[in-house]
Amino acid sequence: MTPSSPTVDSTYRSFAELLLRRHRLLSDESSDDAEIDALEDRMTALWEKLDESQRQSLNGLGSDLNWARRRGAAAPKARKAEEVSDTDRANLAAAEAAKDPHTTLHWLRVCSPAMELKDLAQRRRRAYTWAGLPQVADVVAEALEKREVQ
Repeated sequence: MTPSSPTVDSTYRSFAELLLRRHRLLSDESSDDAEIDALEDRMTALWEKLDESQRQSLNGLGSDLNWARRRGAAAPKARKAEEVSDTDRANLAAAEAAKDPHTTLHWLRVCSPAMELKDLAQRRRRAYTWAGLPQVADVVAEALEKREVQ
């Protein structure tokens, strides 16, 4: 199932900014739990104002931020590389050719187990730039840099 492109309005952007702030706090081991709780309360209030397409997109954004926090490591219950089909790869190529950021991000998540980390990070960064979310693009790049430094 391919997601529809969400309406990127002020509510969507506000939620995305809160997700990004939460990511940064969770990445900082000395972060304040009270601040995280307050952010999550604000996110819950905004969630009710989002439509299904926006929610799906923002869930994906949250997943990508978790990937960045894991420094590019796969999620514990991620798909296996052999589960990525030629059709999945073709759908990704078509979404990238159309410069459709949200569909590209969806197919990047589907195809990620079969991709090299650096290629995946570069393509995610480009898609978030297309989506008008350059600060998320920067987080993706930082995750790769941190992994390479280790």
